Amino acid sequence: MPSTNEYELLRFKSKEGIGLVYKNSKGIFNLQGSACTAYDFFFRGRAWKASKNYLDWERPKLLEHLVERDGDRCFLCGKEMHGDMTVEHLLAIAHGGNSQLANLCLVHNECNSRAGSLPLTEKIQMFFERKNTNE
Repeated sequence: MPSTNEYELLRFKSKEGIGLVYKNSKGIFNLQGSACTAYDFFFRGRAWKASKNYLDWERPKLLEHLVERDGDRCFLCGKEMHGDMTVEHLLAIAHGGNSQLANLCLVHNECNSRAGSLPLTEKIQMFFERKNTNE
C-alpha cells in the first residue's frame, strides 16, 4: 500500500489488518498493527496468529493453495513447473524454520535438491539471480 507520510517506510494489508513500519527522525523503528505479528513470526520464531501447519493438509490441497498464491513457476529458477512440484521451506527446518504457509513455496525437484538446507539469505539470492537473468 502507498505510504501516507515521510516517516512511514512500509504499509501492508494482511488477514490480521493493516501493518505499519515507521522510522522517526532519530532513526528509531516503530512497528504497529500486524507488522508486530509479522516481525515476531520472522525474527523471533513465534507463530503468526492466523497460521497453522500446512504440511498437515493433504498434498494436493497444499499444492493447489501454493499454485493459487504464487503461480505455477518455480520460486528458485522461475521456469514453469509442468507437474514437477515439491514444497520448499524458505527458512529450512534445520535453521529453525517451520511448516507455516508463509515459509513454504513451490520449486522443481532439482531446485529443491540444489537449495537443500541453505540459509534463507542464499535462497533469496538464488531468487534474485534468476530475476536479474530473466529481465
